[in-house]
Order: sequence, then C-alpha cells, then structure tokens
Amino acid sequence: MKKIKSGFIILLLLLISSFGYTRTPQGGQFLNFGDYPVSFRNTFFSGWLNPATVGIIERTSIKTAFGDIHDESFMGIDLGLSTTRGSFHFGFLYFQGDTGLTKTYLGRIGYSKEIARNFYLGLAFKAGQIKSGDESAFIFNGDIGVYTHTTFGKMPFHLGLSVVNIGIGKEFRNQDFFPPMGVRLESQLDIPLIDLKNHTSIFAAVFNPFYPFGTVLSAGVSQKILYFHLAAGTNIELAGENYEKLGPLFFSLKFEKEFKSLYFTANYTLYPMADFKDQDKKEMKHLISAEIKFGGLDKKGPKLQITPNNLIQKNNIIYLSPNNDNVHDFLTFEMKMEDPSMIKEWQFTLKDSTGKVIYEKGSSYQKPSVSFKSIGNILKSDKGAFYPFQIIWPCLGKDGKPLPDGKYTFTIKTKDYKNNVTEFGNPENKKEQVI
Repeated sequence: MKKIKSGFIILLLLLISSFGYTRTPQGGQFLNFGDYPVSFRNTFFSGWLNPATVGIIERTSIKTAFGDIHDESFMGIDLGLSTTRGSFHFGFLYFQGDTGLTKTYLGRIGYSKEIARNFYLGLAFKAGQIKSGDESAFIFNGDIGVYTHTTFGKMPFHLGLSVVNIGIGKEFRNQDFFPPMGVRLESQLDIPLIDLKNHTSIFAAVFNPFYPFGTVLSAGVSQKILYFHLAAGTNIELAGENYEKLGPLFFSLKFEKEFKSLYFTANYTLYPMADFKDQDKKEMKHLISAEIKFGGLDKKGPKLQITPNNLIQKNNIIYLSPNNDNVHDFLTFEMKMEDPSMIKEWQFTLKDSTGKVIYEKGSSYQKPSVSFKSIGNILKSDKGAFYPFQIIWPCLGKDGKPLPDGKYTFTIKTKDYKNNVTEFGNPENKKEQVI
C-alpha cells in the first residue's frame, strides 16, 4: 500500500510541474470533464473520466445523457452488466453542433473490478468518428484508472487516478490534438456535518493533458439532503483553454431513490457563465443524465442447505449417545452454501442449555491488500471462504474433552460480501437444532 501511495504522490508532483497550454475544440469539453467535474457522483460521464470509479455494479443498469447548447446537443446511452468476473459497460455517444466538433460518433466498452480490498481497477476502450467542418477522422483510444476509498475517523475519503485518451486522435486546423491524452487526479472527503447519511462532501480534481499540455483545477462542495445532492463549485484554468468556454462556475442537483425493485437517479448540471460563440453572451449549458438499475438490492442471506445424517425425531431433537458403540456417537451433516457475491465467512456454533458456547468451527476470507499481484485478479471470479461439505462433531468441547449428558443446540451462520446473514440449524423450521 505504501508503494501505491508513493505513486499517487509522484503523479501529483508531475501534474503540478507540467503546466502547459492547450485549447479544446468547441463541443469537446464534456469529453474531457464530463457533466460533473469529479467521477464520484456516478453520472453518465463518470466512467469516461475514470473507468474505475464505476466500482461494482450489483444490477443491470441503463444510463442516458442529454446536453443542449442552443444549436448544439449531445445524447448518450450506456448499458451496465454485473458478473462475478467484474462489471462491464457498453456505451454510445452522439454529438452535433454548428462550430468546433460538428459531429461525433463514439462507442465505448468499459470494465471495472475490485482487484484488492477497497481498491478498484478500470479499463475502457473508445472508438468512433469525429468531424469538424469538412475535416473528419477516426479515433481510437483507451483509458485506465484506479480508485480506492478509506475512512478518516468516521469520514469516508475517496481517491481516484486515471490516464485517459491513450491512442489515436486528430489535430484539426487551428486546433490541438483531440481528444487530449492526460492524467486526472481527484479526491473527495465526506463530512457528517448533519449526520452520516446526509453528509457534506468536499471535492477537488486536477486534469492535466500531457499531449498537448494544459491544466484545469475543479473544486467544490456537495450537500446530501434526503434524496437530493446539491453541489456548487469552480473551475480554474491554470494553463490552456480547455475549460474556458464553460465558465468558472457550475451548479448541480442530483436526485436518487431506491424503490422496491428499481433504482432511479437523475443529475442536472448548469454552467451559468458559458460562452461558446465568443460573443460575450452567456449561453447557459444544461447537462442532464439519468440512470435506472433494474431489480432490488440483494438483501438476502446466502443459500444454506443442511442435510443431517442423524435422525431428527418427531420432537425435532437429535439424540446422540457417544459411548463408542458406533451408533450415534457423532453429529454429522452435509452442508452447502451459495451466494452470488460469494461467501465471506461461516461458523458452526454449539451451545449448552445455558447458552454458553462450548464448541465453534468456521473460516472467513478477506480480500488481500493491494499489491502488484492484484493485477492477476482481472477477469477472475471472486474468491470466497472455504467450507467443508460435511461437518463432524464428536461430542467434545473446545478443550477436546467429552461433554456431560444434557441438551445442546447448534446453528450454522453464513455471511456474504454484502453482509447479508443466514443462520439456522434445523433444515425444516429454520431455527436452532436441539441435540
């Protein structure tokens, strides 16, 4: 982890030291900066800014976007799919205008996965045609990003780093290379000024194209109130003219609501000082994106199947007689666990009549910390805790000594990576099993 943090510091120094100059073609600003300056807001363009901050998709999702600048507009759609090997995105973007980029058709394929504990890697490939006046070109490029989150006290902290637009671009007449290859560094701190759910977020992002050079700093604050996120911030051109036409201010409003079998979110961003035609006329740019996730959140515990090899009597009691006559000397049962997010931990617990735990057996699995070996987890299925297919209890306590006659109960508890729990011992009534 220290190596990763050192890498972030080195790249930050490179960002600061490589100020230069560049100009983004009219209409290309949203490809560099999205409809919101940081990708943590999870809007349509979040994956275009950093493919890793998409994180893990739990459900199939569809994202759409629309932007209008008087005579110019863009539309986009994105399909997100969840698998045990990671999350996949398939998107398309269309833009048309009367100046700058007059027409743009772009397709995108993205991938993201948690390759280590709280550490995500994202990859994306984009291809399509861009046109400016009578000039047109085919572009093909890729993005790579990482994202991690931790806490300072009770305050969540998010950190993302991405290198975008690596590949073939186009240098139009009187305009620099587009889309510009560059590095994006962004961070966000969630402060519970009201409470943990209705937090205040302070965010900042630096985008530094290194071919051609240029630097833009974005910073602001967002407040969550129930289903709404209110945000405002500023964009500062440290070098170049990447963001100049959008203006120094932006405001954003996001709504999100989890329904029984549906999740819906919509984001509206306004640049009140945009001037795209260089006429000193403030042309407000309206950017809208929405997302629908199908199906409810997974709140069910793992599927647990217990098949006792001992006879369960009519009074739901298993009678054991550990006298070494090879008849009911042991408690044995078959066990099977399944869950889409994998098994995080399981535990076999046996208690006496007073509720005291006298015997335990189980295991757990925790994803390892990030290292260079984590790259090998790309496109691999997630791992879970190992569990035996059969439990054998020889009527002994934790100290390995025989237990006295009496009434005992046991349960199997299993937990998935979403912290959903299933616990029972009797396969019929789903309660603890008496022995």
